[in-house]
Amino acid sequence: MRPPGQLTQVTSLDLVKTPITDAGLAKLKPLTALFRLDLDSTQITNAGLAHLKELKSLQSLDLSNNLAISDAGLTHLKALTKLQFVSLEKTKVTANGVKDLKAALPKLEVAGFSQK
Repeated sequence: MRPPGQLTQVTSLDLVKTPITDAGLAKLKPLTALFRLDLDSTQITNAGLAHLKELKSLQSLDLSNNLAISDAGLTHLKALTKLQFVSLEKTKVTANGVKDLKAALPKLEVAGFSQK
């Protein structure tokens, strides 16, 4: 994946079923205007979510169908104070992880999560 470069004003990015990895997520840091990011069915892990901390405008994030995402990865999302929606269907996130994230982001809507 090439660095976005001149695409810093992109507001929505759909990477569903792409081969993006944690290293690729690092290249999204310049996209500071990004408010929606769809990472459904990708190859990202908890470590990759650390790269999203710089996306301060992010409001909606889809992490569905990423079995390498767990409670440990959600810790990185706490810095996203504008985050309003996250989808966690088919991840390894637990009820405790969701509770902890919602404590940091009380207005957050969590979709696709069921008690395990």
